[in-house]
Amino acid sequence: MAEAKEAYISILEKKLAELTGIEVDQIKKNQFANAADEAVAIREMATYVEGIVVQQAGVAQAGTVSPQIAQMFAHINAELGEERGAHALPPLKYDFNALEPHISGMIMEIHHTKHHQGYINNLIAATKKLVEAEAANDVSAMNALLPAIKFNGGGHLNHTIFWTNMAPDAGGEPQGAIAQAIDESLDHSVPQGQFSAASVE
Repeated sequence: MAEAKEAYISILEKKLAELTGIEVDQIKKNQFANAADEAVAIREMATYVEGIVVQQAGVAQAGTVSPQIAQMFAHINAELGEERGAHALPPLKYDFNALEPHISGMIMEIHHTKHHQGYINNLIAATKKLVEAEAANDVSAMNALLPAIKFNGGGHLNHTIFWTNMAPDAGGEPQGAIAQAIDESLDHSVPQGQFSAASVE
């Protein structure tokens, strides 16, 4: 199965190189850069969630557990109905290949079962460490776990929203004000070939 996925990815990369004139090695570099950009986006989402939930609670004083830890778990509970540490990958309400040809089934499967599951695994691991730190009354260790809890909790929330905001045959083209806003935001003067090449750079 792993070899089939690698072969499939290799075919896609070669086809993309053909269409854009960009070397396969450069495409691979761009993929890594895109993954890094996604990590930044997840961090930004976690910060956004923290801003909504914590508002102006501030940073914990020395010797005090950061309120942001409890607030992140409270937000996850409110949005997903999950108790602290009992986090799970939400089942998709459609097949992995249901969004083709827009998003391939393989990409959906990898993103759901590997990428999103990774955030959940890391959040559960951080939660276990938090329980140990609480049992030892180690405030410093508790606060040290905040970045992992925010990053992985934010990733879990973000991806859950991602899955539920998509559906096969979900209504077709946008209509009304949203369609107008999309049209106005795009520069139609850029030739399609340039747009395609720029999208992978």
